[in-house]
Amino acid sequence: MQTCGGIFSLLLKDRQTKLAQHLDSLSIHPLMYITSWFMCLFTTLPCWDTVLTICDLIFLEGYQRLFCGALAILEVCSGMSYT
Repeated sequence: MQTCGGIFSLLLKDRQTKLAQHLDSLSIHPLMYITSWFMCLFTTLPCWDTVLTICDLIFLEGYQRLFCGALAILEVCSGMSYT
């Protein structure tokens, strides 16, 4: 998990720079949220359509899709307003 966390942290900084900086400023390390996603293959998400799509991609294209799924979820969530 440590290796996956490091890789994901670099991917997040490369793809979502502002979000990565914001999470860093709040002292939120990627291992705090990707551990449950990666260990349980996103089954903790409330939307089963998303879970099954990510699982299909993992079976078809390999474990690298874990990173793609996590980045996509954060991209969608970063556009939400929490007021």
